[in-house]
Amino acid sequence: MKSYKEVAEQFSESLSNLKYCSKSVIKTLTKISNEEVNNAKAVVSVIEERLKRVKPEGMLALMYLIDSICKNIRGPYNKLFEKELISNFGFVFQASDKKTFRSRLHELRKAWGDKYHVFTDQK
Repeated sequence: MKSYKEVAEQFSESLSNLKYCSKSVIKTLTKISNEEVNNAKAVVSVIEERLKRVKPEGMLALMYLIDSICKNIRGPYNKLFEKELISNFGFVFQASDKKTFRSRLHELRKAWGDKYHVFTDQK
């Protein structure tokens, strides 16, 4: 069994391939997240840390990755991402200044409550 640090380092390396909204890269990272479900805290930590460091155009890709992981794998990822969801979403929204970028974020947020019920109603 891999340690938290090993998982974090390996996932961070894989995550460096996500430079824009690439379905194939997001699908691969979601698969890796599923394989590392026992170390979900490490995966979530790496994604959230990267979210704070990338340029705005990279943030949307990370938000789509969070969406994919939470919709396709669900627990424990939903609960872990939910802890900082409002803060992270607000950070990404504030960092973006393009109407198209913000409208995509809005559409993503709406999808979390529809048929998927990705996060609790309070979030």
